[in-house]
Amino acid sequence: MNKNSKGFAHFFLVVVIVVIGIGGLLYYSWQRGLIKTKPNQEISPTPTVSSNETADWKTYINSDYGFQFSFPPNLAANHDIKEEQYYDNLVEMLFESQQIFVRAIQNVDIYQEAEPEMVANREFSDSGFEYGVKSEKIANSPAAVIKTKDEDYFAAIISHPLKENVFIQISTNLGSNTFEQVISTFKFLPKQSDWRVYKNGKYGFEVKYPGNFFFEESGGSNYPPFEFSVRFAENQYEEAEYNYPDISIIVIDSPLSPRDFLNENGSEDSVIEEKKVDKDYLYYGVGNRKEIKINNLDALQFESLAVSTGTIHTMFKKGGFIFDVTNRLTGVGEVPKEIYNQVLSTFKFVE
Repeated sequence: MNKNSKGFAHFFLVVVIVVIGIGGLLYYSWQRGLIKTKPNQEISPTPTVSSNETADWKTYINSDYGFQFSFPPNLAANHDIKEEQYYDNLVEMLFESQQIFVRAIQNVDIYQEAEPEMVANREFSDSGFEYGVKSEKIANSPAAVIKTKDEDYFAAIISHPLKENVFIQISTNLGSNTFEQVISTFKFLPKQSDWRVYKNGKYGFEVKYPGNFFFEESGGSNYPPFEFSVRFAENQYEEAEYNYPDISIIVIDSPLSPRDFLNENGSEDSVIEEKKVDKDYLYYGVGNRKEIKINNLDALQFESLAVSTGTIHTMFKKGGFIFDVTNRLTGVGEVPKEIYNQVLSTFKFVE
């Protein structure tokens, strides 16, 4: 092969890499809704409930019972709740007189092998309310939905698929529409029996990851605030050098809150839109910002875009550090969001 042939081969290889990178970015943008498409004008104008209605809602994740759901952003989560026999009162979301209350009903002898409808009637028979009960499926599990006659109080009692004689109860006075939206976001997380524990004593955090994943640590980077990172990926990528899907935890040295850090270091401008920006940012194409609650930890979640990757970020704050738990889309795919959420549900700070 002469020099001209070699030069053409190298040029062709560069073109292929660029095309793959742009294709991956465009796919990610379309998948996340960042690239808009015009609706077909012949589609019936009948209104439907859109998942975007809950896009800016906060997310609550409970690792002990393995479930999550979203709730309106004006509510604040409170975990300091008085305990009761047979009930594990988990959290209440409050704003003035508005409330969502969540608890686990567990180990009640008369509920052994009981259907949720029977549990619902037993729980509400002494409430003093006139109510109705309807059997449904919520998150593919048997459930009962309760509503009062004047429709000012709603509740769902959901049978736990992985824990015997355990029911999750969600109650609210926010009205029918909000109740249905909350329930539509409810899901149980997969079982973690074969998962491993990663613990970092220096930075004081712990997380679980799937048994078929490996982890790799690295210290420092070309960006001064990034002090340490650990990445988790499927074993099939252990010999790969770069550009494979992973979940990472990046430790950032900063006195700022996650929100202030993102405001200072993030831009909504995309790197493929060729817009001029007044500085270099750490995160481009920033979108879908929302506050979430994971167990008793507050976090900020958002998405960002790079030249050939897209990333979901979840930032926690402790002391002088921000802990950014990321899920990165690459040209060969991404870690399923269900796995990412499950990893998030196990993240905690330790002494």
